[in-house]
Amino acid sequence: MPFTADLPRPAVFCTIVKTTGSAPQEVGAKMLVTPDKFYGTIGGGALEHKVLKHAREIIGSSGSRQSHTEEYALTKESGQCCGGKVEIFFEVVPRRKIVHLLGGGHVARATAHILSQMPFDVIVVDERQEWASKTGLPQDIRTHCQKPLDYARKNSWSRLDAVCILTHSHRIDFHLAKFFLKQPVGYLGMIGSKTKLAHFLYCSKMGPGLKNSKQWERLWKEKMHFPIGIPIKSKNPKIIAVSIAAELLQEWAL
Repeated sequence: MPFTADLPRPAVFCTIVKTTGSAPQEVGAKMLVTPDKFYGTIGGGALEHKVLKHAREIIGSSGSRQSHTEEYALTKESGQCCGGKVEIFFEVVPRRKIVHLLGGGHVARATAHILSQMPFDVIVVDERQEWASKTGLPQDIRTHCQKPLDYARKNSWSRLDAVCILTHSHRIDFHLAKFFLKQPVGYLGMIGSKTKLAHFLYCSKMGPGLKNSKQWERLWKEKMHFPIGIPIKSKNPKIIAVSIAAELLQEWAL
């Protein structure tokens, strides 16, 4: 089972790399393990059960475990009677990077088209059914019809995530900014103008969320790409989308 880009991730490839004595499978037998499924077999029984358990512990460690080899003795005490030994190589396959386009309007949909078939996943999120529709989008683009802030709160975030705030509402954008400035994402950008920024800085002094306006300003300068995209003087959604894609590729994706 060769690894290909369309296999599910995150996952762990479990491959028999050495056998001593009797073993349920030959060297080269492999199994791909995901959080809730597995593909292939290394022989079944107690050995496979232990390997599945260990592989899922690796997946649950959120990337802190590296690829490595484990040896298993196939003894009566371990639930196997083969009498031999098997070495399993656990190859960690991390999840792909994901670009989260929060908002499904003209700029977001144009950006999705440009980012299609690149070496990362793209998800468009909008609470409006018509803007969360897959109609007109490339086949590999995923969509979620959900309030962007609810979507943000239900997920865990890491450097593998890029977040582009492109909603139809400044109020939603403001709350998304407050949320994501505190998350360890690999890229954070928001569409907008100097007037929008001034309004957000004013609002940061009035409402809860971050401890104070100085913390907001510091995190904003450190993390937020605003206005999103490389500098191109245009309001054309397709041109803005090109500028966003260029900045993503330059700052995070490659």
